[in-house]
Amino acid sequence: LKKDYQSLLVQIRNDRQAKKSSYQFSNTKALVDAIDKDIKVLPELKGIYQMATSFFPLSDTVDEHLCKVAVNIQQTDLYRSSDENMKNVMKLAAYLHDVGKGPESKWNGRIRYDYADHTHDAMPMLHRIFTQEVQDISDDNIRKVCLAVVYHNIAGDCMLKDRDKKEMADIISNEEDIDLLIAMSLADVQATNSTWYQQMMYCSGTLKKEVMKIKGL
Repeated sequence: LKKDYQSLLVQIRNDRQAKKSSYQFSNTKALVDAIDKDIKVLPELKGIYQMATSFFPLSDTVDEHLCKVAVNIQQTDLYRSSDENMKNVMKLAAYLHDVGKGPESKWNGRIRYDYADHTHDAMPMLHRIFTQEVQDISDDNIRKVCLAVVYHNIAGDCMLKDRDKKEMADIISNEEDIDLLIAMSLADVQATNSTWYQQMMYCSGTLKKEVMKIKGL
């Protein structure tokens, strides 16, 4: 996953050098504002609209879940302390984090299973969005959104499933990246299971300290 993620960032950066004559969205804020009004504004999001789920404990459709996570991300400490640019990055990542579970045509009967490869399947979608849809967005903001989408479950896995914390240390660049990944996992799990969310809230500070130590921050 890490190799493909790194390749994704290189491909997006290289392909953005060939400017389009026009883009649907002038910047990240314009895209986030449009999604706020209509989640179907991107083909990738339209592909998961009203897409049913069959994974306990979720009962929401995929688009309903994304909207809840976008609300939850705004309740995190990182969001509240961030500038408008970072807030838009975080909301966009929340809206996009499960797009790889779609489109519904990949499933029989409009059912989304607990599909572990959805983070990998989101990569070509992220490439299309950032090379075809958004005009003004920095390489670092693209990196942050891609990091938060592709690895939105890594902090939760480290806290609840004993995933190797070195994996998390290997993909982050700074302390803010750690906070971003923790915020994404908390917002996602808050919309899924309250018990898991409380456990992660309790463990999140320790996880941050351990990853910073591994990374040498």
